[in-house]
Amino acid sequence: MGDINPLSCPRKYHGASEEKFMYAVYNDEPPNSKKTYSNYGHTEGMQLMYNHPVIYDKSMPATFADKYPKMAAALDNATVQGKSETTLYSWENVQFQSFAKSGKWGHDLYADLLASEFRDSMYVETWQRRESKMCSNCTGTFKV
Repeated sequence: MGDINPLSCPRKYHGASEEKFMYAVYNDEPPNSKKTYSNYGHTEGMQLMYNHPVIYDKSMPATFADKYPKMAAALDNATVQGKSETTLYSWENVQFQSFAKSGKWGHDLYADLLASEFRDSMYVETWQRRESKMCSNCTGTFKV
């Protein structure tokens, strides 16, 4: 992407005024940031209230906020505790299961949620935070 500023992309490439579309630009670290946010989550998908990413640009017109109050709350940094499983569909109607957990849930996403949901052991590769290491969990029925 080189010199492209990701904050200009929604407006520039869609060519619409901010009142005609909603967007959020987020991650666990804003671009060009030297700081790591240990209390924010790296997230793909739409479960922003569980993963709590850093939202560093957004547009939520009132017409969208009225129609999508949960998205409006997420963009205002509202969070929820616990875990979630949501069914998502692609444009071609392919079904996906999305799993999320909050940092304060107190359990591991893979060992405590996914392995039991899929009823199988699994190998997992994930991002490691410098201050904590994720070890294998071989204590339950399913090994992760």
